[in-house]
Amino acid sequence: VRGFSLVEFLVVMVIISILSSFGISYVLNIIANQRLRNSANLLRDDLVKVKNLSITSGRLWGISLNTNVNGYTLFRDDNQNCALDEGEAVRTINLSEGVVIHSILVNNSASTQLQIIFDRRGVPRDNGCNPVAIKVVLRSARTNDTRSVLVSSGGRIIHETQ
Repeated sequence: VRGFSLVEFLVVMVIISILSSFGISYVLNIIANQRLRNSANLLRDDLVKVKNLSITSGRLWGISLNTNVNGYTLFRDDNQNCALDEGEAVRTINLSEGVVIHSILVNNSASTQLQIIFDRRGVPRDNGCNPVAIKVVLRSARTNDTRSVLVSSGGRIIHETQ
């Protein structure tokens, strides 16, 4: 009975290591893309939620976004000034690990922060209470894939893959 030499054993181990490293990288990319998709869905759902709260309650509700923060804040605009003031924050949401707010486009102009407020009819407005259309781009830090959440000037909210 002849066994394997040490060189043969090491060659097999190297081949197994190389193949498993490709598999691990692939799985990590799948997880990163799933986190990106979940974060985009969560942002879209929260935008729909504050829009519906504005319509049903007759009060201004909004979301505060900032590219320097890994999340956003839902708020009720109690004083109706189209801005997040102290004491108005209802909930802060953190995006999934490895997902960042890459960019915010307000009427096709880049911005680093935005408070989008929905009026009683569900129309989105900016910090100055002006009607607005926005695009929020989320990016996976691992794969650089992006997903966008769009709010039309009429209040339609969708997300898209880029």
